Amino acid sequence: MWSKIQATKVFSLRRQNIDSMTVHQVAQKLKQTVIHPGTIILVWAVNIGDLRMLRNFLASAGYFDILAPDENCIPLIHVLGPNLPKIGQSQIPPRLEVLFPIKFPRHQLTGLNRAALVDCQQTRLICRVFEQLCMPVHKAGERLAARIGCETFADFRR
Repeated sequence: MWSKIQATKVFSLRRQNIDSMTVHQVAQKLKQTVIHPGTIILVWAVNIGDLRMLRNFLASAGYFDILAPDENCIPLIHVLGPNLPKIGQSQIPPRLEVLFPIKFPRHQLTGLNRAALVDCQQTRLICRVFEQLCMPVHKAGERLAARIGCETFADFRR
């Protein structure tokens, strides 16, 4: 429900978005960030089509040195999707609005999807958790190691 309310705000006609910006305004906004051609870009998508469209849009006005090339873009659904558990016969959908509340049920970003900054922040947190889960237990840290005497998830979280 909260996600639908957020979507209504994000897609509101009153909100200024990239559709109302010129290519020069978009380029200027990107230049004000830390993004450069060497940046590694993690995207929560099946492909990197959006990045390619943005790069082509910028190139149409002569901006070739802002965004990273395709090889620096990692679509995370291909990495994380196959590692998600199944519930019955179906796999948990690899969507941020599903996964984020599972891992971070009380986080302030829960339910705020469909805004670029929020989606990026959620992606970052999910990636950090995945990275920790891929580490050997002795390197992942004490937080992920089971303790003797844990009988419930609440015991583990203490």
